[in-house]
Amino acid sequence: MELFTRVGATVLFVLGGGLLLFANDQDRLTQAADVFSGITVPKITAHTEPEPEVGSVDQMPADLGLDAAEAAADTKDAASDVWGDLSAREDPFAKSSVFPRTPLLRLNTLQHTGKIKRIDLDDLGRLLVTSSYDKTARVWLMPERPGDTPKLLRVLRPPIGPGHLGRIFGVAISPDGAHVAVAGWTHWVAGVSEEDEFLYLFDAETGEMTHRFAGLDDIVHDLAFSPDGRFLVAGLSRNGIRVFDMTDKARVSKDKTYGGQVYGLSFAPDGRLATASYDGLVRLYGADLTVASLTPQLTTYTPHGEQPHDLAFSPDGTKIAVGYYDQRQISLLSAADLTELEAPNTDGIENGDLLTVRWSADGRYLYAGGRWRNDDGRNMIRRWQQDGHGPYEDFVAADQTILDLHELGPRGIAYAAADPTVAAIDGTGQARIQPLPLVAAWLRAEDATLDVSHDGAEITMAYGRGDDRLAVGFNVYRRRLDLDMGEVDASEDDLPTEEAALDAQTTEELTAPDQEIDVTGWHNSPMPRINGEPIYLPNGEWSRAMALAPGGDTVLLGTEKNLRHYDAKGQQLWQVKGPGAATHVQITGDGQKAVAAYRDGTIRWHRLTDGQELFALFIDSDLRRWVFWTPAGLYDAAPGADDLLGWHINQGDAREALFYGASRFEELFHKPDRVSAALDSLAATPAPSFERILANLPPVVRILSIDRGASGTPIVTYSVHTPSRDPVDAVRVTVDGRVLELAPEDMVAAADGTYELPLSCAQGDVEVSLAAKTAASVFGDADRAALGSLCSFDS
Repeated sequence: MELFTRVGATVLFVLGGGLLLFANDQDRLTQAADVFSGITVPKITAHTEPEPEVGSVDQMPADLGLDAAEAAADTKDAASDVWGDLSAREDPFAKSSVFPRTPLLRLNTLQHTGKIKRIDLDDLGRLLVTSSYDKTARVWLMPERPGDTPKLLRVLRPPIGPGHLGRIFGVAISPDGAHVAVAGWTHWVAGVSEEDEFLYLFDAETGEMTHRFAGLDDIVHDLAFSPDGRFLVAGLSRNGIRVFDMTDKARVSKDKTYGGQVYGLSFAPDGRLATASYDGLVRLYGADLTVASLTPQLTTYTPHGEQPHDLAFSPDGTKIAVGYYDQRQISLLSAADLTELEAPNTDGIENGDLLTVRWSADGRYLYAGGRWRNDDGRNMIRRWQQDGHGPYEDFVAADQTILDLHELGPRGIAYAAADPTVAAIDGTGQARIQPLPLVAAWLRAEDATLDVSHDGAEITMAYGRGDDRLAVGFNVYRRRLDLDMGEVDASEDDLPTEEAALDAQTTEELTAPDQEIDVTGWHNSPMPRINGEPIYLPNGEWSRAMALAPGGDTVLLGTEKNLRHYDAKGQQLWQVKGPGAATHVQITGDGQKAVAAYRDGTIRWHRLTDGQELFALFIDSDLRRWVFWTPAGLYDAAPGADDLLGWHINQGDAREALFYGASRFEELFHKPDRVSAALDSLAATPAPSFERILANLPPVVRILSIDRGASGTPIVTYSVHTPSRDPVDAVRVTVDGRVLELAPEDMVAAADGTYELPLSCAQGDVEVSLAAKTAASVFGDADRAALGSLCSFDS
């Protein structure tokens, strides 16, 4: 590789006679192309994401945004398969929407399975909202007692599709806690739905989609409500910001004069808006955002870096703190004229960056975090006293990148990490809330290793140290989870195990027994080498794990986004998109299967000839519940664990999606022996008819409110939606373990198609749950709400 030249933040390299152009935003790419327009080159490849710091393990640029060209190709390829099938069936739904009508198989856990990008809280600090790469947003009830864990109230499910379609980046809750706004990669598909992203509004209490804003020009990275709740602002990947008026749900203004991604939005108490963009500018707008052609009152290039990522007004509105993607500094600006103030002390921060910033609610502290890690590889948060100018304290916060911060209480802070988890500390630095439990935490342990039997029928994940080391095993044929089962016989040919590969990571080298393949630079690296030849991975995709085939003639790489298979010359044989980073990989001793453990908590078996997925396994963090399934949805599960898996069903562009746990279609899909049979046949099992699912969808019940009636007894108001349009046959009500089924004639109709259920109560703290069925369906998933008292049914 020969360095050719540099223009501002743009670097050009000569690679094999072609010109490879790196730029941190599209405008700079265009400017650089103009500068070198006189040079004849065979190909220009644009990478519009910033390069990761060498050695960064826990966060790649994919955590912050997507390589547009690669993501578009991935989405288009995946979409052609799904939509092609639908078109062949002449599905009218597919013709009117980019979102497939075919049910989509998804994990259904109590926590996020993908990186948590953003968090927000209402003004009372009662409701927490989170957005994630797992294509959901979630509403949590914050605990009243310090040290408890937030309670999941709602999973918000916008319509989704294949590939990146449906990833949620931005989330915001209105100050009064009534509305949740979510946006991200919500509609754009190359060649299908250009420049038409959606922004959704949900009712925080019911989870119902109440509005959809259309026509956004690009992917949305951040959202923010104004302090009075009137305005909702979206920061886009390109083309600036959009402002919506919540009073009439209309777009009122925009500013498209941006040259980079907008990841940072912040409102001052008086309604002024500040933004941070990767074009290097901080912009300050007045409180009146209704001007159609919005123009900032002040702009300034940031003093410490070219890629300001996040910013925050101080509680008194006099200062703005700025965090960076490309620097380990924090800038302080005057909110009056954007002049630079004395910067906080960042001594001792030797790696990573400080992406995100936030003030405590009382203004006493300034917090910052990002990819900065301590010597043990843990990600840190720094807190400065005296509104950023005083002494500082450092806190160990998470195992992966701190992606967002939000004030909590007078002096505390809540934070989101890519683990994915949410946690918080109070003004003393102690845990204010316990972190959200990690999905498959046992698999995510840094010392976890994967071993696979010769035929792939048995796997063992071992983790922990010394006497505390635990082995978790699963047998495909017996479909049984075993703890402390010891090591499995990895291979009859004595191939190097993953543990040996990790032991060799100091030299980043592992060689096959017959010396045919020498693999270097494969562990947490952007450029692995096979027999000395570099493997050029797309920008932001680092190699995480590696395995050699029996005989040493091929290499399996697990990367940040894909599972990739190469021959001894470094030629790629195939690649398959993963559900997350592939952190552990193995090839079975019989040379027929590849097994990969992914960061979403799944372990998946693939056919080695072409990467076709055979089946997948998810083991919950309690190490008791598990579900084992094929891509077509045939499954087996531990007792009570069926609904760790389920079916996401889109209802079009402007309605929330439906979701049904796998148990609702147990008769169709619970086929344990057919799941295991794929190991021998090396073929994907066919799917049951989706028409049978869609024809018999159970009703969806939503508890809308619980109020005291005129007599003082609680009245539960609820709605029932029947996707199949068949009449409701029964409603099942459960309170304190007691069950009552209401026939249609027992349902008390209220206004606007809703129903009322009177309850009588004693003292206590219980929940009421409601589910419904039609004559042709089973009971749907129950909706639950806390009553705050022990209730029995009125007689």
